[in-house]
Amino acid sequence: MANAYFLACNVEDFNEATGECAHPYYGTPPQFFPVLSATDGALIAGAIGATWTLGVVARLLIRTGQQETHRS
Repeated sequence: MANAYFLACNVEDFNEATGECAHPYYGTPPQFFPVLSATDGALIAGAIGATWTLGVVARLLIRTGQQETHRS
């Protein structure tokens, strides 16, 4: 997909009195999600999976400890 460019202006270059930009430039539009490579995506997915796994294991250990406390 070809990049779409838009006309932009830095805040420092904008004259409020005239409503004009001293140094306009063309740039890529801001994106909500950054462009990631497959490797970066896999690293992020692995980190999310590891965090969930750690949380589930901690939950199981806490529940096991509470059940053993109630039995005695």
